[in-house]
Amino acid sequence: MSKRLLMLVILLIWSSPLAAQNDSRDFNGYRWYDDGIHFTYPLWIAGDAVATFVPASAGSPESVKVIFQDYHDDVGWLPTGAEIQILPVTALPELDAAVLADHLRLLDNLDDMTITVAQAEALDFETGSGWRFVAFIQDEQGAANLSYRYLGKTADGLYLIRADFPFHEVQFDNVQSLDALSPNDFALDLETLDTLVASLSVTSPAATFLTAETGGQVDYQGIHFSYDPALAYRVEVDATAPVTPPEAESSMYGEMPGYTRFSLVGYPTLGRIQEPQLFVMPVDEFPAEDQPYGAQLQQLQSLLAAQPDSSPAADPGSQNHESLPIFPLINAAQTIVSQPQYHRFEDGEGLRYITYYAQSAEPLASNDLFYTFTGISDDDQYVVAAIFPLFAGFLPQGTTVYNIAEYERFMMNYQTYLDGLLLQINVMDQSAYLPQIDRLDAVIASLTLE
Repeated sequence: MSKRLLMLVILLIWSSPLAAQNDSRDFNGYRWYDDGIHFTYPLWIAGDAVATFVPASAGSPESVKVIFQDYHDDVGWLPTGAEIQILPVTALPELDAAVLADHLRLLDNLDDMTITVAQAEALDFETGSGWRFVAFIQDEQGAANLSYRYLGKTADGLYLIRADFPFHEVQFDNVQSLDALSPNDFALDLETLDTLVASLSVTSPAATFLTAETGGQVDYQGIHFSYDPALAYRVEVDATAPVTPPEAESSMYGEMPGYTRFSLVGYPTLGRIQEPQLFVMPVDEFPAEDQPYGAQLQQLQSLLAAQPDSSPAADPGSQNHESLPIFPLINAAQTIVSQPQYHRFEDGEGLRYITYYAQSAEPLASNDLFYTFTGISDDDQYVVAAIFPLFAGFLPQGTTVYNIAEYERFMMNYQTYLDGLLLQINVMDQSAYLPQIDRLDAVIASLTLE
C-alpha cells in the first residue's frame, strides 16, 4: 500500500463517527464551588460543560449546576436542559426505585403532572450511589417530556446528585412499553449516559464553618479570622497543592505556590466577576523571580519594605504607576487603582486598594470593582491575599451597548473616561459600596497565623 493511500485510510478512520465518539473531555472545576466536581463526557454529545453557582431562593436550596452546551444538535451557547446538579444537604431519605417519582416531583415542583418511571436501576458513581431511571412526564394538556434521570447522594451524605438528559429520539408504543426497550433504543443510549454519570466524583471542602454556629469565626490549621455575619452564611476551606514541573509547562503562569483558600458563601453581591475569597500561601513554595508568581512576590516584598512616599499608597489619584501586586494573578490589565492604603493584620502587613481589571476597553458597571489586599506575615513565611467584590451603586448597572460609531468614539476617549472615573471613585465614601469597606478591612485586621 502506498504512503498516500495509507494516509488517506488513516484520515478517513480518524474523521469517522466511530472515531469522533471515542473523543472525550474531563470536566475539572477550578472555582470554589466546582473544584471538587470531576467527570468525563463524550464530545459527540455536548460541545462543552459549564458550571454555575445557583444561590438559594424561596423554597429552593443552593446548588451547583453543570450545563451541557450544544447538547444534541442545538446551536449556540444556550442551556439545553441537559445538566448535572449538586445540592448540599444535611440528611436525605434513602433512595430506591419505589420513591423515585416522589423525589422527582419534590425536586422539580411538578404539580398537576403525571410521572411514569421506567428502566430504574441502581447505579454507583465514583463517590456515591443512587438510581438511574427514565422519566415520562405529561401535563394535563398532553404535552410530554421523556428524559434520562439520575438521583443519588455522595457516600458521606453531604450532597444530593441529580442529572437530567432529555432524549433526542425514542420510539415506543405507550409508557407501559418503556421498560421493554433495550438501552440502545434510546437516543442518547442509556449505556453512554450511565458511563458519564458513573465517572462523576464530588468531594467535600476540607472544612466548612457555618456562621450560625460560629458567629463569624474561622479557625483552621493555625489560620484564624473573623467576619461580619452579613458577609457570609458559611465559609468553605480548600487546600490546593503547588504547580511544579512538569505540570507547570502547561500552566499560563508557570510554577505556582499552593494555598489554603477561604470562600465566603452568601456574600451580599450578585452578578460579580470575582469571587469573595481569602488566600494563605507559603512563601517557600513560590518559584524564582523569572516566573510570574516569583516576580510578583519580589515586587510585593520591595514595596512593603520601602513604602516610599511616592508609592501609589501616598498618591491615590495617580494612574501613572506600575501595576500593584495581586494574588492570585489575573489574566487582564489592572485598569483602576483607588484608595490604596497600607494595613496591618495581627501577624503582618500589606497593601489594600480598590481596583478593576479588564481585557478590553469597556465602560465600568456597578459590579466590576473589587477590594483586594496583598500582604506578608512578619516572619516572611506566608503571603496573605484577599479579593472581595464590591457593588458600586454610583456606576451603571448592566452592560452598556454601543453601535460601531459610538464605540469608536468611546475608544478614542477611553483614557479621559478612566481619569474622570478614577477621580469619582477616589472621593467616594465607604458607604458608597456594598459591602462597606470597613467591614472588609476588619476581616483583614483580624487575621492571625500560627
